[in-house]
Amino acid sequence: MALVLVAVLLGLWMAREPLGEQISHGTERARLLDQAQRALNAGELSREDGRGARELYLAVLALDPDHQAARQGVADTGRAALAEAERASAQGETARAEAMLQLARELNVPEHELARVQAVRAQRDGDDEADLGNLLARIQNTRRGRTASEAMPLLLPLYAQALELAPDHLLVLTSRSRLLGEVLDEAGRDIAAGDLDAAHDKIELVAEVDSAHAALPGVRGRLSEARQQQAARRPPPPSPAIPLPPPVRPRRLRRLLCRRIPSRHRRRHPAFPRHSASRCWPASMRHWRARPCSTRPVTVPGTACGCCAPEPRRTRASSTPSGASATAPVVVSNSTW
Repeated sequence: MALVLVAVLLGLWMAREPLGEQISHGTERARLLDQAQRALNAGELSREDGRGARELYLAVLALDPDHQAARQGVADTGRAALAEAERASAQGETARAEAMLQLARELNVPEHELARVQAVRAQRDGDDEADLGNLLARIQNTRRGRTASEAMPLLLPLYAQALELAPDHLLVLTSRSRLLGEVLDEAGRDIAAGDLDAAHDKIELVAEVDSAHAALPGVRGRLSEARQQQAARRPPPPSPAIPLPPPVRPRRLRRLLCRRIPSRHRRRHPAFPRHSASRCWPASMRHWRARPCSTRPVTVPGTACGCCAPEPRRTRASSTPSGASATAPVVVSNSTW
């Protein structure tokens, strides 16, 4: 009995390392299977970092080639890739459809299922080619007989439809680039003719369609230079006009009589200075010292002396020859002449 127990213990001791490895491998397989199932449910069929469903299921098969759950997971991943290829082909995603078909082939999807999806895709591609040919013919007919700027609003929707069917179609891209270049050429001719606003509109239209067009920076530079030259040639704005004072209607003068400013008139009119020679008097009434008054009556303000009465004043008749009337008093206003 003791010998049997010793033999059992010796066998367990010799098998301890493979048993540990088996337990460790079982834990690793369970972890990889769980990650693979989550990746498959999330639609991550294949990833470059090794975290896709295909890579994880193949890692489980590398640990245990006969693992049934891993084999079933690989088959499920292949069918999911085929369904994704069919969906991408229906939506016109050519690159995605081709990648999913290749993944389905690598996962050993049955050939008849692959052939069915390829036939549907070929038929759709044929329809797309026919539609693309019709669009190219419409583009050519629309362009005929019109300038580039006139045809551009009509052609842009057609180019958009063509690029939706074939995003990398070289003929469509070349035709659109040639149209944009012709519009920029028209903008350059507008700049040379001085029509800067029309040139600006055409440049902005091209920039909205293709901001990386090769000829766009050069035409924009020419437009900026032309605007600077136009601003330099423009005359400066006129200075604001100085308003003239309103005209003063002259009052009718009477005959002037010198040295007739009674003191009562000065007291009655406090606006007049006390002294008749003060500088507060108007200019026409301040020159009496420089030019003494004469006894001759005057009627022009510039010839009047500064001692003229501001109000009419009747005087007694002086000694005059018979038949002559007395000199009439006059009034000089201090208004501006």
